[in-house]
Amino acid sequence: MGIDNRDHALGGLVLGIAVLCIVLAPLREHGGIDTKSLTRPDDPVTAAALGWPVLSTCGDPAVWRSLPAIGATRGQRLAEAASRGAFQGQGDLLQVPGIGIKMAALLAPRVSWIGSHPGACQPAEEPR
Repeated sequence: MGIDNRDHALGGLVLGIAVLCIVLAPLREHGGIDTKSLTRPDDPVTAAALGWPVLSTCGDPAVWRSLPAIGATRGQRLAEAASRGAFQGQGDLLQVPGIGIKMAALLAPRVSWIGSHPGACQPAEEPR
């Protein structure tokens, strides 16, 4: 890469950072994005992929597969265990073959345990 190309690339980077700062300034001034006003997508797979927790009784393997580090086999095993009602708390994840301590720690915050907030397998609540 020649000197001229590096100068152009650096100039573009600086310009991009400046534009980003200008765009994000109003969010910083008003305390960030109001996540309470966000509505969960109707599609449970999309909702889980975007960070909404998966309901601990969700029997849909596609929803479980949308979580980090969960492939087809683990997703199927998690869905089967959830369908049986095996998940009462975080420790129950360890009963699923292929889920160890590290994986359970990664998944636990992404699961809505029974009695807590709505999860990704539930229908979306009506807007108020």
